[in-house]
Amino acid sequence: MKLAIISDIHGNYEAFKSVLQNCSKFKIDKFIFLGDYVGYYYDAFEVMNKIMSLDAICIKGNHDLMLEQINKGELCSKMVIKQYGHGLSIALQKLNKEHLQFMENLPGEVEVDFDGVLFYFSHIFKYSDDGYIYSDTINKYKNKIIDSGYDFFCVGHSHYPFIYKIKDTTFINPGSVGQSRQNGGVANWCLVDTTTKDAEIMSCEYDVCSLKKQIQFYDPSNMYIRNILNRK
Repeated sequence: MKLAIISDIHGNYEAFKSVLQNCSKFKIDKFIFLGDYVGYYYDAFEVMNKIMSLDAICIKGNHDLMLEQINKGELCSKMVIKQYGHGLSIALQKLNKEHLQFMENLPGEVEVDFDGVLFYFSHIFKYSDDGYIYSDTINKYKNKIIDSGYDFFCVGHSHYPFIYKIKDTTFINPGSVGQSRQNGGVANWCLVDTTTKDAEIMSCEYDVCSLKKQIQFYDPSNMYIRNILNRK
């Protein structure tokens, strides 16, 4: 069974299309999305339409939760816009009730058995205080990961892709589709074969020109979300 593990699309439909085209070469049996479908960028409607058509396993991310909190009046949108841009505000304008209900009902974590191979999926890394984990910090948590008993332990959130083998557990962060923090214009995801237990980080390029035009229109003063697209 071949799995596509995908995270942190962040409303970047151009990047998402590139990943799906890449996935089509591998006859994917199941898509797993680790959250943050929205935030930063602006094509949440197109992203959610596609995800909801795929019969995928989906997890709620922190930006998805922020969207829910803004919609319910529990979080100030002005504070979010200042840090992250207008992506969530645009998402609330474009997404319909079905999209919002779907996202609200998503779990924060799931455990799934594929052909006798046990997977754990979450957006954040629950053992660190801030929810982040990186290739250079994973060693401090290795005993907790081993003790979890999973064959594959998969999280997103950091936007940095890596695979780390710890005894019988393979730890995966597939990186980000919509906002790589390593290379602008590159979308990452992870291909897993449950038969061989092989995992590979995949990378594909996409054109950032249309996204930069959207940023100039919606968030011309937010230098971070524009400059990160130029990162090499």
